[in-house]
Amino acid sequence: MNDPSKTKKILNNVSGFVKRGEMFAVMGPSGSGKTTLMAMLTKRMEKNKSINHTGKILMNNQEYD
Repeated sequence: MNDPSKTKKILNNVSGFVKRGEMFAVMGPSGSGKTTLMAMLTKRMEKNKSINHTGKILMNNQEYD
C-alpha cells in the first residue's frame, strides 16, 4: 500500500481563497485533479483508507473537522 514505486502525486502546492458570499469554479481538462481536489476539501478522501495524503487543509487559517 505504501510502495513508493506505486505512489503518484496528484495535487501539489495547491492553494486558493474565496471570500464569504462569493462562488468559485474548479476548471481544467479531464484528469487534472478537479474531483480529487473537491474530495480532499470535503474530507471524503479520509474515508478511503487506500489513499494516503500529507499536508493540511485549512479554513480561516485553522484545520477543520
